[in-house]
Amino acid sequence: RAHNSECYEVIEWISKAFVVINKFLESHCSQDATLCPSHFLSCPMDVVTSRLWFINLWNQNIVPHILDSVREGLQLYGKRSSWDDPVQYLLDSWPWQNPPCGQEDLTHITPDDVGYDMTAPLPDTSRPVSSVDNTDNMEDPLLNMLMTLQDAANNTQAGYL
Repeated sequence: RAHNSECYEVIEWISKAFVVINKFLESHCSQDATLCPSHFLSCPMDVVTSRLWFINLWNQNIVPHILDSVREGLQLYGKRSSWDDPVQYLLDSWPWQNPPCGQEDLTHITPDDVGYDMTAPLPDTSRPVSSVDNTDNMEDPLLNMLMTLQDAANNTQAGYL
């Protein structure tokens, strides 16, 4: 029974880590950059093996994806959100007895790694700014409709997390 509860805790943690990682990606990139659950389906159902599996998944697959996606998101949308290192959540809530260390350490993603300027202020809005110049202060109805649809899609998907 103890093994089953430990395994359950690991699986629960992995599902929460999946959500945290995707929220980080959504806040700095687009929704298209989020990870699909299939990345996590190969998790071994053994507590000891699952620890090394996650460390390797993080360092070899997730970190390169985050680096590429956030760099692209910063180029396309600029700075949209404050920097919250997802590794901090992973370490603070680590479900295994032994924290990652040495060669098994989790790779941290720093703002410098992706070109995130910590000194620049955040914009007033988290949405990408339209490149259309509305000099007569009239709103673009097509843009408004697209943003409304995007918000509705985000709210619908958030309800299924």
